[in-house]
Amino acid sequence: MNNNNNKFSLRPLTDNDADSLARQLNNKKVWDNLRDALPYPYTSQDAAWFINFQQNDPLLTCYGIVVDVGNIGFTRSEDIERFTAEVGYYIGEDYWGQGIMSAALSEAVEDYFKTTEVVRLFATPFDYNKASAKVLEKAGFTLKCIFTKGAYKNGQFVDMLYYERIK
Repeated sequence: MNNNNNKFSLRPLTDNDADSLARQLNNKKVWDNLRDALPYPYTSQDAAWFINFQQNDPLLTCYGIVVDVGNIGFTRSEDIERFTAEVGYYIGEDYWGQGIMSAALSEAVEDYFKTTEVVRLFATPFDYNKASAKVLEKAGFTLKCIFTKGAYKNGQFVDMLYYERIK
């Protein structure tokens, strides 16, 4: 997938992306908006492990935003929620505010809906991450509710916004 207007393209992550992932994710400002399962500091070895993991997990579909920009991932639910997936993403700080993530997410969502049986996507950014909420809204997601004290991040409880998009 290629979008020349916004100067990005989407493709599966490869082993060659480890250094780029590590460079973008080894940033406290980026990490502050992501789950704690993501290690910080983030190394090339962490990135290599993740790339291998996502290549072998049938419930996880990732799109690398190239060159050296970020990543979008869809984690498919199971059992009665098997037609639902959670979307997560990040973009390197050097690319914040340029509209790249909004365009990339829109493109990735369209492709994911076309290539899977998933009919419902959701995302749960922290309430303080206004930029992420804006990205989701531009990509066609709707705010459904707020989970008060839905997460514990950096030593404090934070609210989480619950967004969804239906196919």
